[in-house]
Amino acid sequence: MKKRTTSTDIDNWRTERFLYHRFKMLAINQFKWNGLPETIQERHIEHVLFDEGRVLFFEDKTDGLFCLPAMEGLGVNVYGDPLHYTATGFNRTFKNIPLDKCVLIENNKLRMPTFLAIDYFVNQLYEIIRTRDTNIKTLKAPFFVVCDDKSVLTYKKLMEEIEKNNFAVFGDKSFNIEDAIKVFQTGVKCLTAELTDVYHDIMNEALTYLGINNANTDKRERLITSEADSNNQFIDSCASMFLEARQRACEEINKKFGLTVSVELRTPRIEEAEEGEIDNVDKSEHD
Repeated sequence: MKKRTTSTDIDNWRTERFLYHRFKMLAINQFKWNGLPETIQERHIEHVLFDEGRVLFFEDKTDGLFCLPAMEGLGVNVYGDPLHYTATGFNRTFKNIPLDKCVLIENNKLRMPTFLAIDYFVNQLYEIIRTRDTNIKTLKAPFFVVCDDKSVLTYKKLMEEIEKNNFAVFGDKSFNIEDAIKVFQTGVKCLTAELTDVYHDIMNEALTYLGINNANTDKRERLITSEADSNNQFIDSCASMFLEARQRACEEINKKFGLTVSVELRTPRIEEAEEGEIDNVDKSEHD
């Protein structure tokens, strides 16, 4: 028998998809491509790099330049690099493209797709968000109930009213809730603040991996300049993992195809802080 989809299943799916698409949009928007031919758009490159870790730039004698997902063909050189590639688009395949007639654009030196890391972060953030949601819902009814069979439907209706955030629950005066229902407190505590802190820590870690500045946005203590610079250097290094691979490909593309293609970070690199302390305290707390 097919399992019935519950509201919890839908909330789980919605949360996971929201997080994944949020990170994917951030990742594919990190880089700005300049000088691309009319047959190739920036998204054609970045979508594939995110999903597959590499994309092939080549020229077809009939239809011009393309940038498509690719697979290795037969044979490798002394370094283990393929001598031929096969590129695949929608309803069309380009077979046996020689290595000297194409350029492989890599997402990073390991040719790893970005989605692998994003899946890792999304899974952690998903668990935190759903735990926080459950904690909040449990606070609305921090107890479990024992009742006879005749009272089950009545109690469920009462809980539905609570779930709808109604400020009052109405019932028949003939219903003796004290005799029909026994309530036991669970002792649940509000953990939303702690969970939110962990969420922000993991979010910042994910943004750092993507090379996106998130320098201490959630901290309220004073930061030493050297600490801020160290954090900025690490973020910059992460961005360079992706940027330099794309820049190398641009150099090869321009040599082989006579173009002036370039790529840059859409957000400028982080400047080093000036000497002294960085005041990141919420001044409104002291007003």
